[in-house]
Amino acid sequence: MATSSRVERVGDEIQKIIVSLLSTKIRDPRLQWISITGVEVSKDLSYAKVFFSSLNTEINPEQMIKAFDAAKGFFRSALARELRLRVAPDLRFFYDDSLAYGNKMNSLIEKARNEDAQFIQHDESNTDDHQDNEDE
Repeated sequence: MATSSRVERVGDEIQKIIVSLLSTKIRDPRLQWISITGVEVSKDLSYAKVFFSSLNTEINPEQMIKAFDAAKGFFRSALARELRLRVAPDLRFFYDDSLAYGNKMNSLIEKARNEDAQFIQHDESNTDDHQDNEDE
């Protein structure tokens, strides 16, 4: 059983290797503009969950997962060469929608701020009109 610090180091190394391969070796258009957001490795180092997000909104995440699965053997053989492990971990790919979720939340917050600003501006103009009428 690997210690938690070793598991984290292996996860970090897997992430670096996959990022490097994506930028230099992988030509699949479904895997363009991909960001690896994290890697979780099992305690026995037998498998790794690879989390990714994408700036490419034209390709749905299921297509990206299929592309990753098709390249899984390539990734594993590269990991086996780079890492000094008895067995390269089995890779499982998951779409990380936290970036899209964060963008959605930011747009909702911005919309609420704009509505509040319009309400306050409208309320202040009504208050000014009311005060002007009282002064007369």
